[in-house]
Amino acid sequence: QHTTVALLVNGRLQFGLALNDTIRDEAAKLMEEFNSMGFKAAMLTGDTVEAGTFVAQTLGIQEELCHFAMTPDQKREWVSTREAEGRHVLMVGDGINDATALAVAHVGVAIGETGAALAAQSADIVMMTEKLYRLP
Repeated sequence: QHTTVALLVNGRLQFGLALNDTIRDEAAKLMEEFNSMGFKAAMLTGDTVEAGTFVAQTLGIQEELCHFAMTPDQKREWVSTREAEGRHVLMVGDGINDATALAVAHVGVAIGETGAALAAQSADIVMMTEKLYRLP
């Protein structure tokens, strides 16, 4: 459920750090609202399967719609494929790794007060808040 970072100097551990994502308080409610509107949520993440699965299960995202360890190019390709199939994609992202997928989505939404500038430039909509309940 977390990513471990280790710093080795001459083969000896000097520093260790465990990182994990914080799920926004309103994210589960947003997923419920999207489901009630007939939308299917997919998760495209650069996180490992272990870290991403916890988030997906907490939010109730179907396992087959979860894609882990994705590069920015893989995210863009996933969105482009659905758009080419005639499916409209609403892509929500909060950082530089989402920028190219935001750019090719039918609607790209960059969120977060501290979101990357490149993501904001690639999006159709920029939310200068992390309050997800404002999205629908």
